[in-house]
Amino acid sequence: MTTYILDVRSSEEYKSSHIENAINLPVDELFDRSKYALAILKNIDKENDQIKVYCASGARAAIVKSILEFMQYKNVTNMGGLN
Repeated sequence: MTTYILDVRSSEEYKSSHIENAINLPVDELFDRSKYALAILKNIDKENDQIKVYCASGARAAIVKSILEFMQYKNVTNMGGLN
């Protein structure tokens, strides 16, 4: 089992500060199902890996948590906001 930390803020926000080893997956990329987003998600085991999601306030993280659960990812946690 692997734990993935996803920072769903914009690229600019991510560049200014982020949790060490977090992967930047802006919420817009996920909505658009961009090649970048799909490339990240294809490496995550839906049944066994853990996904921890955060943003600035927790609101975008909640949205992404719901989307990932709809996509059948089983172990998704909203870590809330960085601020």
